[in-house]
This record gives sequence, C-alpha cells and structure tokens, in this order.
Amino acid sequence: DLPTPPQSDDVVAKSDLEWYVKKGDSPWSVASTAYGQGSKHTELDASAFDSYSTASKPVFVTVPGISGHQSFVKDGEGVASVIRRLVGSTAWPTNHQFDSFADWNGGSGRNFYPGDAVSMPD
Repeated sequence: DLPTPPQSDDVVAKSDLEWYVKKGDSPWSVASTAYGQGSKHTELDASAFDSYSTASKPVFVTVPGISGHQSFVKDGEGVASVIRRLVGSTAWPTNHQFDSFADWNGGSGRNFYPGDAVSMPD
C-alpha cells in the first residue's frame, strides 16, 4: 500500500459544500442524498432549483453543514484522477466514491472540461 499523499494546493476544504444542480433535482431529492433525509430540504435555497445546470450555465446550491473538498478539473484529467486528488489518495477510487462524486457533480453522464468546479463530500 502506498501512503496517502496530502491533497493538492488547488484542493480547498469547504465546510458547506456545493451541489451541482442537474435536471430532475429538487430540494427534497438533494437533501435525501446529502443529509440522508429529505425532510431537511428547508436547509437548501429552493430558488437554486428554478433552473438547472447546462454546459454553458452551471447552477450550484450550497448544502450547509456538509463538509468536503472542492477543486477544478485539470486539462487531460479523468474522473478517477479528480477523485484521487480530492480525497488525497493514490488508490483507485471505490464504487462508493465514484457514486458520491457523480451525485454531487451532475450525474454519471456529465462530461467534465478543464476549469469545471467539482466537489467531494468527506
């Protein structure tokens, strides 16, 4: 096993992580995933769900009390590399990490481009 490296300088710890709002997201569905209970939907800014992210207009909603890390996609970087950088590990990401990354960053079908903001909960 390789030692866990420290996170990159371009990875920022956040006490209130941001969720990338995709088509079909609602305050209830996001609270269900982020907090484990949809009834906490009142913690989220409902107006952020009036529209959803597109390639030209990303929409984010702050999820208070959920900590994690945020960074930006680098040129030539794949999802596994982004996850490893966000969690500070050289190990291949687990299925749970891939799923969590997809939930927070627009779903498994989203294409990532250099400069896109990405988040990963702790």
